[in-house]
Amino acid sequence: LPPDESVAYYVNGTGRPAQLTYDAVLGRFGSPWFGTDLVWANDLSFDGVALQWTPDFGRFGRGFFTAAAMPVQEVELAAADKWLYGLQAGLQWPGNNTVSGRVALSYYHYSKVKGQANAPSSRLLDTTAPAFAQKGNTYFNISSEPGRTLLALAADYHLVGLTGSLDLRTFGDKRLVLTADVVKNIGYNETEVSARLGTRVEAQTLGYLLRASLGDADVDAAGKWQVFLSYKRTERDAVLDAFTDSDLRGGGTDVKGFTLGGSYGLGRNTSLTLRWLGADAISGAPLALDTLQLDLFLRF
Repeated sequence: LPPDESVAYYVNGTGRPAQLTYDAVLGRFGSPWFGTDLVWANDLSFDGVALQWTPDFGRFGRGFFTAAAMPVQEVELAAADKWLYGLQAGLQWPGNNTVSGRVALSYYHYSKVKGQANAPSSRLLDTTAPAFAQKGNTYFNISSEPGRTLLALAADYHLVGLTGSLDLRTFGDKRLVLTADVVKNIGYNETEVSARLGTRVEAQTLGYLLRASLGDADVDAAGKWQVFLSYKRTERDAVLDAFTDSDLRGGGTDVKGFTLGGSYGLGRNTSLTLRWLGADAISGAPLALDTLQLDLFLRF
């Protein structure tokens, strides 16, 4: 489809025309979703196809509707390929120069990512193990060979998320942005997971993030600045640990902690960001990690 194509349509049968724009992307692209690093790492790229519609609702704001299909892992048998399907519906409220906001409801459906145990002396189902993982999710051994361990995901991951942000003008052109993000894995079946592991595994399937930032909306010129503070709690199977933030406590899920930092512009499209991240494990073996990061950003 040609990008930024417009067609006329009508809202609520009032006969008042509005504009509807749509975009299609095929190939490799950045995240098409409005959200935070609660579900997707900020530097994550996707392969696949994404469609987005952005109807104008007049004084009610602009809507955005995104649908995407993305391969997660290809295997020899095409019927066993692992996929991610996503839907998101949201509204951007432009308000005025003083206040604006956005809210979105999302559904992410992972297909065929759950592991399957091999039959005795067989390795046919080895491909059901993930090609990449961080840490935190519930895994079980799908190998049937003594002395050989191959870990795969013990649960399904069907995620429902709600994200919202409020942008407030404070002093000068500085903005206070408040963001909240919550996600729930409704695909987790405690009975099935416990049976695979041979012991009761309590469902831990909720995650949320709260963030506040103050300063310039874009730190893209000398002297511009922004400070930020966030708190995140991601239970063990709230999201797929492979694709979430890779910085807080070394990445993955089963983590709770704070991020405090700031950015300062050095020149055109050049800035420094200093962050302190402190986090602990929610359950299981204790694991705490404090991290100090200094990043130089260049855009060209």
